[in-house]
Formats: sequence, structure tokens, C-alpha cells
Amino acid sequence: MEPLLANPGRLQSMAAAAKDSVKSGAAASLADLVEDICHERVAA
Repeated sequence: MEPLLANPGRLQSMAAAAKDSVKSGAAASLADLVEDICHERVAA
């Protein structure tokens, strides 16, 4: 996550690409993934 957060331009490009290929429930799935990664880092 740190590389993405450190590069707003890349993050913005990825967001734009994601909007072009939106699937039902994709936002919830991404949020779940981010939460899982955050929980793993806190537990480590």
C-alpha cells in the first residue's frame, strides 16, 4: 500500500482505469482487500 499512497498520480490513474471496468460489488471487494491488508500489517 505504501508505494501507492506515495504516488498519487499512479493511484489516480488506477482509479480512472477501475471506473472504466466497474463490476457489481467491486468497491466492496476492494474495501475488503484493503481491510485484510491493513489487519495483516497491524498483526505483524
